[in-house]
Amino acid sequence: MKAMVLRKFGEPMEYLEMEKPSIGEEDVLVRVKACGLCGTDLKIFDGKVPTVKLPSIMGHEVSGVVEGVGTKVKGVRPGDHGVVHIYITCGSCFYCRNSRENDCQSLEGRIGFELPGGFGEYLRVPEKNFFKVSSKVPLDEVAILSGSISTPMHGVRT
Repeated sequence: MKAMVLRKFGEPMEYLEMEKPSIGEEDVLVRVKACGLCGTDLKIFDGKVPTVKLPSIMGHEVSGVVEGVGTKVKGVRPGDHGVVHIYITCGSCFYCRNSRENDCQSLEGRIGFELPGGFGEYLRVPEKNFFKVSSKVPLDEVAILSGSISTPMHGVRT
């Protein structure tokens, strides 16, 4: 697959051929159709997010179409459209159970930060991190739902 790869902080990303992600039993393979670019991406680019290691495929505001599913995936099928939630969490600690996934005690990482992101053609995510949207909704219009829209909405709600 092709991906924009950050190899050195503060320098232009490189358009490179990378290995297409393989998926596990509970994962979905998403063909990325759109990925937002926000201020946090600029901080990553400048090396101001200490958890990001190079080389990195950035991009955490992702929408796309499911291309493949793992053998234990139940609610998502190839062809489904959706957006990606970036926090890959345990789902069972106090913080996860109380809608504070960003504080997960067993955080695996965040899509586009510690884990490969949406500036590549494909993305592997756990089924629980893929949220379906109608195929009638343009994917370039919903890519930012999981980041730029949900963050302020959560802040207002709580």
